[in-house]
Amino acid sequence: MESPGPALVLDLAAADALSAAQLAALGIWCGQQPVPVVGVGPYGSAARACVDVVAESDAELQRLLRNIQRFPQASLVLVQVLRAIVGMPPEQGLTVESLGYSTLQSGAEYRAWLHQHRARNPGGRRYPAPTPVSPRS
Repeated sequence: MESPGPALVLDLAAADALSAAQLAALGIWCGQQPVPVVGVGPYGSAARACVDVVAESDAELQRLLRNIQRFPQASLVLVQVLRAIVGMPPEQGLTVESLGYSTLQSGAEYRAWLHQHRARNPGGRRYPAPTPVSPRS
């Protein structure tokens, strides 16, 4: 396993050589990491369950790592939310997702993204606002 910055990278082929007990322990350890854990290798790997995302090629890995480095807070919140909601009823999962999203909206990454987005899209929305829906009586 190597750490290129705000992520950990796991060689799935090497991890596949572990015993079932070792894989289980690795999965627990990976799930406790504060950063995204990226597996490199085939998606069908037995170690896939230990990681947050799989990159099957070096090009995919580099693209993932660039995005994680560009948006480290969003990447961290994403993996923590996805890890936290495993096994939750959808309603509770949506609450956790909403908390994560609102946390990001108060951060510097979101403000920078919003500034760039507005600069690329002067004049506001490109699409009409959705029609409000009223609950049926």
